[in-house]
Amino acid sequence: GNPVLAISYHPDGRSIATGCDDHTARIWSLATGEQSGEPFSLNGRATAVRYTAGGNALLVGGIEDTEVNYYDTNTRNSLFLPLPHPAGVSQIASNPSGSLVVTVTNDGVARLWRMPTTSQPPPKWLPDYLRALGGLSFSAEQRLSEVPIRERLALRKKLLDLPRDSSVWSSIMRSSLQQ
Repeated sequence: GNPVLAISYHPDGRSIATGCDDHTARIWSLATGEQSGEPFSLNGRATAVRYTAGGNALLVGGIEDTEVNYYDTNTRNSLFLPLPHPAGVSQIASNPSGSLVVTVTNDGVARLWRMPTTSQPPPKWLPDYLRALGGLSFSAEQRLSEVPIRERLALRKKLLDLPRDSSVWSSIMRSSLQQ
């Protein structure tokens, strides 16, 4: 097998995460010794891994990749954009809620990151918002395509006509569309 470079216990004590020399991070069941699910792929060796206190997310950093990825442990999807670093990442820690992350790089610098948090699910209008603002959408075949300008303008009008409320999502949407 490939050498293990980092390890983190899951808060429930039933599994561990390993960072490996083969550019992956893996979750292992302590009861069976078997790998749980597919590995997380990186662009370099995984030299730092850390579960959040709730165990629902795994932070993974590397030497060559110089980024820290914040993954959902159930879906294996990235929860946020990677946290960029000027040097390889050697250590990661987070507060109990996962809203603060501290990273240490090989140049000896510690960095504090605030992670966005919300208890609300994404709003139903989010796909329209992304199509209207970015001008791109995915087809049923998962191909990226450009949204025609008329459709983008119609989507913007539809979104701006939504009832006003105090949610953070609506304020972000309105401020970015009213340009």
